[in-house]
This record gives sequence, C-alpha cells and structure tokens, in this order.
Amino acid sequence: MIWSYLFRRLLVIIPSLLLIMALVFGLSRLLPEDPVAALAGLNNEDNTLDEQSREQAYRQKAAILGMDKPAFYFNFQPAAYPDTLYRIPFKERRKTLLALLDQSGNWPATMAYYRTVLDLKAALRHAPDTLAVEQKAKILDIANALQYNSEKGEIEKQLQGLQAVKINDSALKPYLANATNNLQKAHQYWLANPKQGLLYQPSLRWQGFDNQFHDWLKNALKGNLGTSNIDSQPVWDKISQGLRWTLPLGLTSLLLSYLLGIPLGVMAARRRGSRFDRILNSTLFLLAALPSFWLAMVLLLVFTNPNLGLNFVSITALNYLSNDASWGEWFDKALPNLLLPVLCTTYPLLIVKVMQMRSSMSQELDSEYVRTARAKGLSEKTVVWKHAFRNALFPQITLFANLLPHIIAGSVIVENIFNVPGMGNLLFESLGVQDWPVVFGILIFSALLTMLGVLIADLLYAWVDPRVNLEETKTTA
Repeated sequence: MIWSYLFRRLLVIIPSLLLIMALVFGLSRLLPEDPVAALAGLNNEDNTLDEQSREQAYRQKAAILGMDKPAFYFNFQPAAYPDTLYRIPFKERRKTLLALLDQSGNWPATMAYYRTVLDLKAALRHAPDTLAVEQKAKILDIANALQYNSEKGEIEKQLQGLQAVKINDSALKPYLANATNNLQKAHQYWLANPKQGLLYQPSLRWQGFDNQFHDWLKNALKGNLGTSNIDSQPVWDKISQGLRWTLPLGLTSLLLSYLLGIPLGVMAARRRGSRFDRILNSTLFLLAALPSFWLAMVLLLVFTNPNLGLNFVSITALNYLSNDASWGEWFDKALPNLLLPVLCTTYPLLIVKVMQMRSSMSQELDSEYVRTARAKGLSEKTVVWKHAFRNALFPQITLFANLLPHIIAGSVIVENIFNVPGMGNLLFESLGVQDWPVVFGILIFSALLTMLGVLIADLLYAWVDPRVNLEETKTTA
C-alpha cells in the first residue's frame, strides 16, 4: 500500500514540478536584461562594429545559447503578431517593434519602416568621416532616437527634424539621400495602412518541440541549470558548494529545534500556569522580540572583539577552507565558526516549535478521550505519551513541509552576516549582481525541497497514526 501511495503522490508531484519549472522559465524570459546581448558583450552600442556585424555577433551567440528558437511549444497572441519575432536580434528592438505594431497592426509595414531606420544608420557609417561632420552627427542623433522610439508624436517630431537638416554637401548626398527618402516613405506607408482588426483577433500557433523551454527542461532534468552570468561557472556547481555549508547549518538547527522544542512544549502543556510555564513563556516572548539579524550582529561584535578576550570566531576563516578539505580540517576550522550561526537560526524555529507543541498538547490533554483514559486508571505517562502525544504531533508534521525550504530562505541574512559561503549567501550575492541563472536555480531547488517536505510529512502522518488512510491523506503546506 505504501508503494502505491508513493506512486500516486509522484503523479501529483511531477506535473507540479513541471508547472513550477515552466513558471521559472517564464520569469527568466520576462527580465528586462537581454541575456544574449550581455553574454556577447553587445549591451552598449559599439562604434567599432557596424549594425550588420552586431546583428551577426548577436545571432551567433543566440545560436550557441539555444535562444534562436521559439520560447515555448505554442503561443497565444493577436494575429497581427509575427511567429518569428524571436529571430529579431536585441530585446530592445523587439520591444520597440511590438510597441509600433500595437499602434498599426500591420507587421510588414512596421518591419519595413524599422528597417529603413537601421538602413539610415548604416548609410551614416559608410559615409566618410571627413564629410559634413556636423550634419552627420545631427542625423545620427535622430536615427538613434527613432530606433528606440514608438510614440507617433515623437516620431513625427524627429522626422521633421530630419527634413530640416539640409544635406548641402554634394559628396554626402549619395550616401544619405536615398536612405532619408526611403525612411519618410516607409513611415507614411506605416501610417496609411493600419490593420487594427488583427490586433483583436486571437491566434493560437503550435511551434513544435524544438523550442527554448524544451531544451532548458531537458538540461534542467539532467542537473544542468545553465551557467552563471558572472563567472560562467555551472549553476549546479555553485549550488552544491553552497549546500556544503547550508545543509549542516540548516539541518542542525532543524534537529535542535525539534529535540528541544517538543519536550519543552509537552512539559509546558502539562504544567500550565506553573512557574516553569510562566518563565518559559516569558523567555520565548523575549526571544521572539529579538530579530535574528540583530542578535547575529550583537554576537558577532561580542565574539570577535579581542578587547573582551572572546575573539574565537573569525568571519574570514570559512572562505579559506577549500572544497576538497578533509573532515578533520572541516571540523577544526568550520565548526567553531558555525556555532553562532546555528544559534541564530535555531532559536526562531525553537520558539515556533515550543508554542505550537504547547498549544496542540494542551488541546489534547483537555479532550474527552484523555479524560476517559484517566478515568480508566491509566498512568499519566501512558495518557500523555501514548495517547495525547501522537495526536498533538500532527501540527508539527504539517509545519515540517515548510521547514526544508526554510533551511535556505531563513539563512540568507545570518549567512551574510557571519560570511558563511552557503546558499543563503549565494542567493544574496546573486541578487545583488543580478546573476539570474543562479537565482532561478536556487528557486527550483527550493521548490524541490518543498515538495520533498510535503511527501515526508504525509508519510509521517501515517507513521504517527497507522489509522490514517494513505489514500486520503492530504498535507496543507
């Protein structure tokens, strides 16, 4: 029965994971940055390259990255939109073209107009540098403004300015006369031939399996989450290096919170209103008022201060520990410097565990079946640990589903303060430098931990109470 249950849970987990990965992929494509241009070094206009060379460099990099393909298996968009927009180099261009298309609905006319703007810039590049320098500079400013402008009023203003620039130099006219005339004609055609109806006509287009998401998904399932935009290191290698520090830190905190929180919660429930209960509640209230980052900074100031003689913690020692260090070196150098981070990540979990256990245990001890068990003459130990304790564990199991990803999310600030090179610190640094492949890799890993936590919680329900029907078990994460 257990294997049948696991199989059914996997049937739910697999599509959920695929949906999460699709959402992560979608988020990665909604970023304002153009990853192809960034990795190809083409983010800024390079005057040493003409437009054709820049486009060629962009397309070559896009082919290497697999981004010269459709984004997904299908798209659902207005009929006016082309199904080959992904082939146009540079994200800013695609954005401008779509803004122009939204005003016209005529894709051929929009593309023809935009091409004449690029042709004007190309003509300026081919003109000798010594010819009419001032006029060329004015025309180049206008062409640059038109290239990334989609407002009709602003376009009209720029084109009027272009007409006002008199090309008096006879040597310059052969280079620019045709380009400027073609631009004016293409703009007039774009204005005179709108197809607004196509903007309101939906279109569903199948784009096949040879697409960006399909390639990305195959690589992700193989453990290849891409490469860092900063150092070109594989994302999974960076995550695994961070896990080497985060897992011991997080799992130790999780284990301590359960080992201490559950017994303390049971004792507080059994002694409600006693001096022990009041002292424990006051202590927890005080700890809850102390943010973990504040306590981390206080502990860091105290235990790295040589004037107090307590400087046994180093915030740089962990960075000098190599990845292939032996366990002896790890315990000798890392363990003393992880004691304070463990303390700062444990006490917030401990507060939740104690309060939750006290509340659920109090409810069980006041229930009818506990009073019946006591009336039958059962010992207090049997009543508490055999009857009430099992049922009181259910809220703790429910919380467990959220604790595995909390190992990562909850250690971001603490790892950063104590300079622990774990996943929390990696996430913080990656967000700071906008290293999105690493950020999205950690997001996917966190989703996996959440699903694993839900699965383990469901199995723990059945272990705590065999009467639970695995077929009907549902965990609220």
